[in-house]
Amino acid sequence: YKNTQHRRVWFTAQAGPPALPHYRMLAGYARAVRDADVPLLDKMACFAMLLPWMQRNAATMWKEMTYAMSYAMSPRRHPAPADGDTGLKEAPETR
Repeated sequence: YKNTQHRRVWFTAQAGPPALPHYRMLAGYARAVRDADVPLLDKMACFAMLLPWMQRNAATMWKEMTYAMSYAMSPRRHPAPADGDTGLKEAPETR
């Protein structure tokens, strides 16, 4: 597949918001280190090992982030309201 979004569409039949799988992996690794029952120095060493992982995956993470930003800024995601429709519901009358 060209990217993880294409893979997601193939298997789920819907695009939806970007999945950001590398960011989810990084968060999972960091959570595993945080929750591990090991001494603080070992945790710091494990967290330090996440830096080379981020460097190896930096290009892919950048692509995921730029795709997510373009998705968030896409006008298709925020359609223009119909004529005269502000998109706001009227407040109920209070006495």
